[in-house]
Amino acid sequence: MAVGSSVAPSLQWSTAQLPTLKVIDALRNLPQAPPGGAAHLFSNDSDPTAFEISDGNWEGVAAGLCDFGASSLTSLASAFSTHVLPSSAHADTRRKHWRCWRGILTWAVARRCLHRVLPMSQKVLHALLMELLCLDCSHSTVKASSTVFSRAIECSVSLLLWLDRAATNACAEACAAFKAAWRPISTQSTALL
Repeated sequence: MAVGSSVAPSLQWSTAQLPTLKVIDALRNLPQAPPGGAAHLFSNDSDPTAFEISDGNWEGVAAGLCDFGASSLTSLASAFSTHVLPSSAHADTRRKHWRCWRGILTWAVARRCLHRVLPMSQKVLHALLMELLCLDCSHSTVKASSTVFSRAIECSVSLLLWLDRAATNACAEACAAFKAAWRPISTQSTALL
């Protein structure tokens, strides 16, 4: 994996079947990262949100997050993305998704295709799935990676709906290609178990 001599000594590897970095912060500034668009690739929503920490006292949290008269559309949308949207999945599930997503990002850097992760072409998707199979990853690892990838595509589609219609169509096509590619592998893997 080409990350440079200044970054390489600081890398720590997890024990996952797919070679995965424990901390991916060093990957943010690589030349292969998409210019200006890498923030969504490295967004970690696995920590509990302010609403989850509030233990049901959400009114005070909501009041603290936004000044209803002075909040801009941008600040309200940001607060929603940070404190509400992640709650669609339990914090433990989000931590598992983050672990799998780190593996996908590590793989993308090793294969020099980080800029092609989202939206992901069918070619890149098939290469990722084949790599998982070649590494003899378990059915649950392949399925977990596919779940994370599907969720990332869905979140990207939601975000891009109001940003860029062409990119939204590309993400929707990638999601459809992923689901089509996953079905036969899922059926085959289950049959092998």
